[in-house]
Amino acid sequence: MNKSMLDIAIIGAGTAGALAARQLNAAGYTCCIIEKSRGLGGRCSRRNVLDGFSVDLGAPSFAIPYHEHPNLIANINQWISDGFLTEWIFDSADFQTQLPSMKRVELCGSPSMNAFQRHLADGVERITQRLVKKLNRLDDHWQLLDDSGDLIVEAKAVIVTAPAEQTYNLVAPYELASSPEQTASSTVADQHEHAKNPILSASDASLPQYICAITFDEPQTQLSDVYTGEHPVFAKVVRANSKPKLSNTDNDQTPEVWILHSTHQWAQKQNHKEAKSVADEMAEAFCEHFNLATADATKTTAKVVTSHYWRLANHDHVEIKKSFAQYKPEHQPFLWNQELQLGCCADWLSGGGISGALNSSQQLCDHITSQLKQEV
Repeated sequence: MNKSMLDIAIIGAGTAGALAARQLNAAGYTCCIIEKSRGLGGRCSRRNVLDGFSVDLGAPSFAIPYHEHPNLIANINQWISDGFLTEWIFDSADFQTQLPSMKRVELCGSPSMNAFQRHLADGVERITQRLVKKLNRLDDHWQLLDDSGDLIVEAKAVIVTAPAEQTYNLVAPYELASSPEQTASSTVADQHEHAKNPILSASDASLPQYICAITFDEPQTQLSDVYTGEHPVFAKVVRANSKPKLSNTDNDQTPEVWILHSTHQWAQKQNHKEAKSVADEMAEAFCEHFNLATADATKTTAKVVTSHYWRLANHDHVEIKKSFAQYKPEHQPFLWNQELQLGCCADWLSGGGISGALNSSQQLCDHITSQLKQEV
């Protein structure tokens, strides 16, 4: 890549990073996304299974945030119109109640969740499979260095869109989250005289999750498409085949696939076990909960087709809100140091989820572009 100076380097190609790249590129900034993985999407991960059938191993969808983030609705409607997002209509039920299922509508990328991020970042320069290990501040710009100390890019400004733990590792030497008593010239040593760095506190509030995909010889037609609610193992289970345009093949004989999402509490009790060793236990718990059996009353066996362990799947947002109480306005879902030209937007700064990531990113971009207009 041309090592010429960028206006803004964006670390992370998940939802927040992809939207930031799109918004700032449209505003006239030269941007580049730097992503440690092979592709875009972050925790909206997709994996191909069963001869061309792809499944989402991260966030399966998100509700339209009419009340939580009304500022997003115009963009969301445009993304639906452009084909970036599609409506998913499904039957939803509760794990613990016997009430009839209800029709619900949420949004998902098509043909997979990470297609949404790829659409958002289309036309923006990107560097993948490159981990930003260190941020080095010079007089008027930043150097982004990899784990060998080699230069990746130089930029006038940097936006970090990673989970809290990874964000803290990058920005800890700098004043990104300062309390009112701290100034932009405060040193790291000065910080220790104040409360614990809120980004570090957010890092400590990280939550893990196991996700696995299972399949059966016969469709489980008696079940609803999605289950949520109280369960000792599962936060959510999803019939993958119910999602629109999920299959990459015209083969109607694709087996039924279910995606099982563990609770964070259950995942913590597994003590970082390998995902493969946990998946069989999740498959068994699914069959037991729904009392699945074959026509001759023998026990139904679910086959695990893939699994994944998200060490930084989510965050305890109640704790994060407490941590940032004295560091930023309550309703500001981003961090930005104008003097350093260093910022952060991410779902964990805005209540979590895809809509939280979108809200955090959009509001930071609006803030940056408004600052530019004030300077002009």
